[in-house]
Amino acid sequence: TVIGFNPNASDEFDGWDTEKKFANGDNYPQLYTKTNSGEELAVNFQRKRNEVFTIPVYFSTPNFGQHTIQASDFTSMGSVGVFLEDLHEDKLVYLNVTPEYTFESMVTEEEPRFILHIYPLSATSVVGIVSGVNVYAFNKSVYIQLQELPDDGFVTVYDALGRAVASDNVVKNSLNRIEIKDASGWYVVKL
Repeated sequence: TVIGFNPNASDEFDGWDTEKKFANGDNYPQLYTKTNSGEELAVNFQRKRNEVFTIPVYFSTPNFGQHTIQASDFTSMGSVGVFLEDLHEDKLVYLNVTPEYTFESMVTEEEPRFILHIYPLSATSVVGIVSGVNVYAFNKSVYIQLQELPDDGFVTVYDALGRAVASDNVVKNSLNRIEIKDASGWYVVKL
């Protein structure tokens, strides 16, 4: 699977994308993305964004075993950070630093096994005196990356009524995920 950026690309299937052609035979794992309307893509070009966004990545395999994803050519993507989240193993891998990820898989059908979290390295979504902190929400979880802080930290998430709904330790130089059960509405993240 190839993911790239082009200012003329869209979130739907267009001339920059390539439709997924599934390999014939019983021994080939498949890795691909989908458009919002469900087209399966082997090559998925996105327009470059100034905010964090995510791309679900689908994986299927006819055989149990070990598989490896190799990320490359980050220079062509510009100044973005890319995290791979393994939904089955509950792991986050910063592909810019560790571009190879090996995982075990049972025989699977079409399912979103991974999520790519892509964010501009120069952006911060924190208002105030703290720089080098990125915070965003996706799929009932809050994601926090601490880039420039000298130490690990502690985060508390509050709902709109000021009640603490989640808290956890966070580790610097990694993407931290805090799950918010029954999430809906506005939240405040305190570091």
